[in-house]
Amino acid sequence: MRERNTGKVRRKKEEGTLKKWKNESIEEFLKDSDTINVGQDFSFNKIVDILNYLFDKQYRAWQSGICTLDNSTSVWFPKLATETKRQGLWNNVLTVDGKYIYETLVE
Repeated sequence: MRERNTGKVRRKKEEGTLKKWKNESIEEFLKDSDTINVGQDFSFNKIVDILNYLFDKQYRAWQSGICTLDNSTSVWFPKLATETKRQGLWNNVLTVDGKYIYETLVE
């Protein structure tokens, strides 16, 4: 798998389509906006960072895949399966168009 990914990176570099890594803080990223979209291609290091910065929580740590924000809203942080490896008992697969996650229990 690693060699295949390395090959993809090399190919994208040769084609000139490899995106430059952005090493910016969440504060810097959000300084001119109060929203974040999937297409902005920003990632967080930890779930607790998402909860604290995007949902105004003050947690020191978070080790669950779901967080209840209020009586009617929860946030889910699924681990997605790769082509060769599923995550635990659940197989979460993102559709090609990126719109849906299908979750199945693998016994």
